[in-house]
Amino acid sequence: MKHSSDKLVIVALLVGFLLIGVGGLSLVGLGKLVETAHWVEHTQVVIDRLQTLLTDVEEEAMAKRSFVRTGNSTYLESYQKIRQDVPAQLQALKGLTSDNPERQSDLAQLQELLNPYMAAMERLGQSGENVQPSAIAQQIEEINQLIDQIKARITAMQADERLLLQQRSAKAQRSSAVVKSIIIAGSFIALMVLLGSTLSLRREMMARQRTEHELDRFFTLTRDMLCIAGFDGYFKRVNPAWEKTLGYTSNEMLAKPFIEFVHPDDREKTIRESARLAEGGEVISFENRYRCKDGSYRWLLWSARSLVEEQLIYASARDLTERKQIEEHVLKLNGELKQRADLLEVANKELESFSYSVSHDLRAPLRHIHGFVELLQKLPVLKEDESSRRYMSVISKAAKEMGRLIDDLLAFSRTGRAEMHPVKIDMREMIDQIIQDRVLECNGRRVTWEIKPLSTVAGDPNLLRLVWTNLLDNALKYTRPRPEAKIEIGQMAGDGNGSAGCETVFYVRDNGVGFDMQYASKLFGVFQRLHRAEDFEGTGIGLANVQRIINRHGGRVWAEGQVDSGATFYFSLPLTVIQPAESHG
Repeated sequence: MKHSSDKLVIVALLVGFLLIGVGGLSLVGLGKLVETAHWVEHTQVVIDRLQTLLTDVEEEAMAKRSFVRTGNSTYLESYQKIRQDVPAQLQALKGLTSDNPERQSDLAQLQELLNPYMAAMERLGQSGENVQPSAIAQQIEEINQLIDQIKARITAMQADERLLLQQRSAKAQRSSAVVKSIIIAGSFIALMVLLGSTLSLRREMMARQRTEHELDRFFTLTRDMLCIAGFDGYFKRVNPAWEKTLGYTSNEMLAKPFIEFVHPDDREKTIRESARLAEGGEVISFENRYRCKDGSYRWLLWSARSLVEEQLIYASARDLTERKQIEEHVLKLNGELKQRADLLEVANKELESFSYSVSHDLRAPLRHIHGFVELLQKLPVLKEDESSRRYMSVISKAAKEMGRLIDDLLAFSRTGRAEMHPVKIDMREMIDQIIQDRVLECNGRRVTWEIKPLSTVAGDPNLLRLVWTNLLDNALKYTRPRPEAKIEIGQMAGDGNGSAGCETVFYVRDNGVGFDMQYASKLFGVFQRLHRAEDFEGTGIGLANVQRIINRHGGRVWAEGQVDSGATFYFSLPLTVIQPAESHG
């Protein structure tokens, strides 16, 4: 009996040791399975984060382009909001992949692509209010190229992560098979020893609770709409973002087939994509509309993949409604812009026709007037009549004045339509040439030119020559009553070479008759004159031409003056200074 008891003890001990061994193997296997499941989930989070980052970049670019094209502050607010998310997403990815040197290297390369992209986004539309469409198009093209590079880099990283996910999923399946074998053996033996099986079950439940707790935390914290759906067409789980976006509670979302929430026009596409997910494979992305609790619909962008073994679909959705509205608004604005462009093209053609008429049809009568006045002045009768000679002189002068007015009007029209060809311009060299051309005009007058150091800038040389010509001719004209004309040409002091650090400001100052500042707003208007035509000749178009040319360069013009104490005319150009020119004595 004692021997039997000893045997029973030995058997019990052997069974105990066996149970301990089986229990130990089970625990190790379960630990590996939990760890593998954790890494599978972790890899999926990295893939979703990469997709979120790419979507943020694309939405940021769309919002900024819309703001530049329309000037609507709503787009700028959307751009600024998304812009804050991009660095956060990148930082989160760095934290998630801190144990993966290869992925850290990929993120560093992605950071090198994001830096010039974000800088280009900041520059977009910052050159001034009158930036040429071609310049904006070039900036947008540069941004699109950077986005393509970013997208290629993120796609490559996602492909690597999906490969890693497949490897970890396979490892999880192998671990699962091993654990199942161990549990079967342990369960058979556990029939004899209830305590061992109870302990093993308890440990398994605790591990599962930890996994579910981590999943709950992730579901709660993320701002994306996350869900788990079954192949039976029902949601199994949704996070709080769904209620915030659509208005339904979690129970309401789980109570009905998800297809009932989809817009009728999008159901066929949704069913087709769900069937693709049921077959397994890569992540699938598509868009559809979901009904809100108030009856309205929201556009959602889906990123989903399935685990065929579990008959489950894991998906995230982002609300695209605002972006869709922006796209529709942009399309509408583009249509309106096209209509306006067509009208502008018609107006330009009519203006060209009018200019041709002015250039040819109006000059013919002037030539007749000149010709007949010369014939009349040669008549002996009129030569002896002082009044007749004076009348003929007035007519001849008026005809010449009208000819100059026609020439100035044509020049004013051309400056608004002429194609610009910006190059580097040495302002000092240009001014020296203009002054040299006016040596004969200054003959018999005392004129002192004081030229300060000037910068080399970028601009259209023909148009800027016209600006300097008008301003210098004005200075010569309105200093004519002075015994000595003093004309100063210079560049305003500022942060380096420009005023306020963003523009280069040039000026022409004279000691002429000046003007009353209360009429300064009229200086740059067409046909606006502050002095009598009998005192100073002119058509009132020169300064209007100056303003139009500077505006086309993205700058501004203004003037300061005082009656009988001279005047100063200023104009600015965007800060594209190359090198400050050396002083010329």
